[in-house]
Amino acid sequence: MNSWQTLLLLDMNRGRYVSRRVATQYEWLMLWGLA
Repeated sequence: MNSWQTLLLLDMNRGRYVSRRVATQYEWLMLWGLA
């Protein structure tokens, strides 16, 4: 595996993790809004 492929894979994983964190916080905001 080339180094740029490794960097791309790590960046994709980080992006997925960040988007999941943002989605979780957004769900919490929605729950607080409904409460």
